[in-house]
Amino acid sequence: MQFEQYLAQRRKPRKFNRYQAKNPYADEFASELNQNLSTVEKWINGSVNTEKMIRAMQFFERYFGDRFRATEGRKVYRGQSQLVFDGTPRSYSYEKKVAEAFAENQCGWFAPGCKGYVIERLVCSLKPCSDARAFRLSLDLGKLMKAYASHKYALEREVVILNTKPKGSARIYEVVNA
Repeated sequence: MQFEQYLAQRRKPRKFNRYQAKNPYADEFASELNQNLSTVEKWINGSVNTEKMIRAMQFFERYFGDRFRATEGRKVYRGQSQLVFDGTPRSYSYEKKVAEAFAENQCGWFAPGCKGYVIERLVCSLKPCSDARAFRLSLDLGKLMKAYASHKYALEREVVILNTKPKGSARIYEVVNA
């Protein structure tokens, strides 16, 4: 959860425009959509609630299919201070340097030799692969923001996937604070 807060500090707070959709939704669907967009907005701004996020991921998967899924064939990265894989939603970044910077600075500047970890995965949600369990549910926040964010050119390089133990082409490497 520290990585999500680290990502939130690197950007300005985001607001979603709940009424930007092109089709008129029924009241119930609009209410559920607004509730899930609110969950994503809080996640982007650093307030992590994994139970609500998994429901939001399931909502977007159920109603929008693969429209907001992580981009197939791209690599995603996550910086962590400990190797914990509990299967809950976690943020990954398309930018390797962001994850490495987080892993490197986990112990602070005055703890030389401290280790952080970077997890590197190849997105393989639609075609079968050994690491597909992590991408069973995924949510590309950049794609979601293009559809619903208040800023026309909102850029986001974060993907939320399930934090399972990496397999196959996925790898974990240590980053040592020098």
